[in-house]
Amino acid sequence: MFDTIASYRAKSAAAGRKWTAACDEPQTIQNDMTDEINGYPSGRRDKMWPCLMAGGDGFLWYIQNDGGGHGFDQHIDDFSIMRSALQWSKHIRDFLAPLPLLEMISSTSIVTSASGEDNTLAKSGEVYAVFKDRVGTGMTIDLRGVASSLAFSVQWFDPRNGGAFRNGTVMGVTG
Repeated sequence: MFDTIASYRAKSAAAGRKWTAACDEPQTIQNDMTDEINGYPSGRRDKMWPCLMAGGDGFLWYIQNDGGGHGFDQHIDDFSIMRSALQWSKHIRDFLAPLPLLEMISSTSIVTSASGEDNTLAKSGEVYAVFKDRVGTGMTIDLRGVASSLAFSVQWFDPRNGGAFRNGTVMGVTG
């Protein structure tokens, strides 16, 4: 997801016509808010966050009939079954809203870790936003092109529950 959207945005910008890209109902997911493999949590982790961190301008959840098939989204009367997915959508909006998104580029090469995907939006030398899809594995951020006198604070955001940014064991880094 991240690579596809980032590639289209980079190639179109290089051609002088920067495209926008949205992710519209990206996959069949089970109507299960707890299933980390096939349910909505996988949509949050593997589709929504990578799409928007790649510079995507929208993400639309897919609602299917249990057991497959279309039409459930056309007959839904009670959106409370989508409460978690809609809250996750608010959380990512809260995360992205204060960032200078129009000045940021997406990258998979700035941050590396032993496992999972690391998606980054960066305004070099000013702000770096990283989405790490796996908890509990360390990461390294490459700031070699940044002046050594620049200091950055490090804070964490919970994509499942939202809320305020939090401090971790590493409070800051320098270029």
